[in-house]
Amino acid sequence: MVLELDPENKGISIQTEFPCYSIQFQDESNLKKTLEEITSKHGQIQGCIHLQNHDSPETDSEEQLFHSFMLAKHLKKHLVDKEDSARAFFVAVTQMDGFLGMGTEKPVPSTRGLAGLIKSLQKEWPQVLCRLVDFDPKLDVDDVSGKILQEILDPDLSLSETAYLGQERRTLETAPLAWNSRPSKKLDQKKVFLVSGGAKGVTAECIIRLAQSHPARFIVTGRSQIIDEPAWAKGLESDALQKAAIESIRQTSEKPTPAKVRKLMDSIESNRSVQNNLQRLRDYGAEVEYIAADVTDEQGLLEALNPIQKKWGPVEGIIHGAGVLADKRIENKTLEDIKRVYQTKVKGLQTLLEVIDESKLTHLILFSSAAGFFGNAGQSDYAAANEVLNQYAIQFSQNHPECQVVSFNWGPWEGGMVDEDLKKMFEERGVYVIPVETGTRLFTECVLNPPDEPLLIVGSTMGVPEGEIPISNDSKEVSRVLKSEKLPVVEDHRIGENAVLPASFAQSWMESSCQNLYPGLKLTQCSDFKVLKGIVFDSELQDSYTLNLKRKKSESKDELVLDAKISSSMGSKPRFHYSCQLKLQIRGNSESTGEDPKNWDIREETPIDGKVFYENGTLFHGLRFQGVKKLLREDTSSLLLACRLSDFDSKELGLFSRSRVSPMILDLGYQAMLIWARKHYECASLPLAFKLSEHFFAPTPQEEFFISLNVTDHNSNRVTGDLYFLDKNENVFSQMKGAEVTLSKKLNPLFASA
Repeated sequence: MVLELDPENKGISIQTEFPCYSIQFQDESNLKKTLEEITSKHGQIQGCIHLQNHDSPETDSEEQLFHSFMLAKHLKKHLVDKEDSARAFFVAVTQMDGFLGMGTEKPVPSTRGLAGLIKSLQKEWPQVLCRLVDFDPKLDVDDVSGKILQEILDPDLSLSETAYLGQERRTLETAPLAWNSRPSKKLDQKKVFLVSGGAKGVTAECIIRLAQSHPARFIVTGRSQIIDEPAWAKGLESDALQKAAIESIRQTSEKPTPAKVRKLMDSIESNRSVQNNLQRLRDYGAEVEYIAADVTDEQGLLEALNPIQKKWGPVEGIIHGAGVLADKRIENKTLEDIKRVYQTKVKGLQTLLEVIDESKLTHLILFSSAAGFFGNAGQSDYAAANEVLNQYAIQFSQNHPECQVVSFNWGPWEGGMVDEDLKKMFEERGVYVIPVETGTRLFTECVLNPPDEPLLIVGSTMGVPEGEIPISNDSKEVSRVLKSEKLPVVEDHRIGENAVLPASFAQSWMESSCQNLYPGLKLTQCSDFKVLKGIVFDSELQDSYTLNLKRKKSESKDELVLDAKISSSMGSKPRFHYSCQLKLQIRGNSESTGEDPKNWDIREETPIDGKVFYENGTLFHGLRFQGVKKLLREDTSSLLLACRLSDFDSKELGLFSRSRVSPMILDLGYQAMLIWARKHYECASLPLAFKLSEHFFAPTPQEEFFISLNVTDHNSNRVTGDLYFLDKNENVFSQMKGAEVTLSKKLNPLFASA
């Protein structure tokens, strides 16, 4: 059956062998009636494939998004409130870029709003497969249709987004932020920021914290007019203010209903809050102008802004914090609700960019929400709007590389509606409430020293079920194309003539993929890692490699254990390259720490320059892998290295740059074992396996760190030991127990020729 969208309420005649209906989305009664007619004639609606037109201009694309909301609203009773238990699905199909909008094709931003809707529906309709599938526009229709069918039949209900670039299936990945160590930039006190929604709430607290260290010029917009407080309210708080408000209403001969009293008190308290926050900014040395305006009103905002820009100069930074909520489940939302929530965020940003000179912008700071990135029940419109903000951030960053762009996907903040009981419930569900001190400090640091990626998720995974592992099937598969030209760093990892994928990269792929597939869980261990057949970048290299994750039985209900294997296809049989076991737990259920390694004393008695090991054939690694700076100590059972990562563009690591602990760091652990093996056996060696690997925190990039090796067993064939990775303060940030390398003198000439 075909449902033809008819946004302009025009009848459309379509020649098709399938039943065809034209839906008038602006007329909800017509939409409801049409769906009921379909049910009466053809039986229960079990699923919907919603195709999005990717060639539409922005305005039309937004209308399509609103139509998607209305369709979902009225399909709820068909897909959820049905008597039978048959599988139901709501699948939205886009052709953004095959990267879920994260690539370089620059899709219409509002198309990305579908993702927020779908992810929120997934929270509201847990028994329905809700999924957005994005395709490379270059894929042919037969290929696309086959892959849509595969997605519909996928037994895994936990996955909300997939994409296809060529034949490669992708999902969105998150990674812990590895804060860079480059010095923070100072702000000129004359730098002009235009701040929407900056007079109250979280946005106000953030810019006040920024002003403490860097007082600049702030043009603050808000919906409230600043008024002189009436005499009857001055100096009064709480109950006294309420009594005075009641009396004030009575004096107007009106009945002081609770709603009228609350409205009057809110206006007084809001006015006080605005004035207090503006004064706090001034107290820290900032210059402040306040504009009472609707952030979506371009003409009104421009008229108010122009005289200020003439006085101060052009706006150089935008901080967009304005937003409204209308939290309701999809079946209870009105089109007016959806548009109001959406437009405040999206049209607000568009307006801000229209009223300033984009070429002068040095900062674009957006207040998005974790509700957009992860979805949230009751906030489908808010989630959609914030996903569109994220898309704008990605594209603006690509189009204006000189501008510092950050889209904060905030979780809930402490204070306000988040009391202690709600805070506890959030934390039990993996949603970490952001303390005001922490959030404002992070905001300030990001303004002064922005992260490498424009999207930043803070404090939340939004909706991990309490005491449950969110998995609905026993296995998952992730495919990845590995080519040396797309992973330039492996050119410095050559053994003989061929580039070889480092074992640490395979470990990082398995760990990061696992963590990203289960964002509400925390990866605690990688164990029983084995190199089965390494990946060599030669003429026989397969383009596509598959990571298979298979669930194992676990004694604990809040623990997930997975067997992981990386394989490629060799004819009809798979070729296995690496394997391990991964353990995840509900966040907050356990905290592990690193052990204190034996025999460590980080002092420089007679250090040896690390360069010698790369020059004498002990190590084969090229410049980007040459992180061993000094050999501080070595004996018959231990070794201690001082290390620092080489200075290179992290983009050369491709997707491996998103690992919690860089695979470049882990590779240096194996290099430590190679150095010890060469000294004691005159043999080159290669990684083979380890028993257990744990990461406790991400070290600061480009800072010195140390690697301690305790050799536990060795012979002429292999060396076994425990590796400890320490930061500059001698805290263990990662450890690898029972690491093994295999020894072979046949490798010596290959190492020497590298």
